[in-house]
Amino acid sequence: MKLKILSKRYGMASGSNSILAFSGEILEPINGTLLANATVYRCSNLHDEGDCERILFITVREICHKITETNQAWSFIFSNLKPPLLCPIQPGYYEMKRGQPDYEKLKWLVDDYHVFKAYINIFEEQSNDILVCLYAVVRAAVVREWLKD
Repeated sequence: MKLKILSKRYGMASGSNSILAFSGEILEPINGTLLANATVYRCSNLHDEGDCERILFITVREICHKITETNQAWSFIFSNLKPPLLCPIQPGYYEMKRGQPDYEKLKWLVDDYHVFKAYINIFEEQSNDILVCLYAVVRAAVVREWLKD
């Protein structure tokens, strides 16, 4: 095992902004080419897997080149990670204390009528070793202000 997740937290800050936090330890150097597979499902019901439709499957190659990109859905993770994650990835303790997702980057994918489930695997291409498995559930809601008389 090359990576150990030590903690993860999710919460809401003032103004209903989501806050993500996690810490982990890289146990040995990661030198290989990293890839990610992501599958996203749109569901009408959180608990019924039978009503889900796969709406996206994507493979992202050469993750190390994408880590430093700005203006992406994942940019908030790497810009808040301390120490910065650079390739080749060195052993050590990494932490994100107050990451705020930029939901504007996901508006093309998420609407306020469904639940979205995402499965993401990050692995080394040469060894095919899985480094990270993520499962996330997002339910977006549009908040509308009542009209005043």
